[in-house]
Amino acid sequence: GIESRVIQIIKENLENSPEVKAESKLQDDLGIDSLEAMMIINAIEDEFEISIEDDDFRELKTVQDILDILKKELPTNILIIF
Repeated sequence: GIESRVIQIIKENLENSPEVKAESKLQDDLGIDSLEAMMIINAIEDEFEISIEDDDFRELKTVQDILDILKKELPTNILIIF
């Protein structure tokens, strides 16, 4: 599903492999800095063929925030595929 793919993308872009869950805080729990966050968001944008606005990007604090943005941005029919 979408959640497992997002978690996989996050893990692929981190040097260490922390446990990543929907409630994980990007900075506090996962130690993601701004450069890593941009790399992760770029990978997610490429994977799901969407664009996340800068305003939305700044609001991302948890993995769940990323999932919520994806649910908002992706067409409904694509959500069924994932």
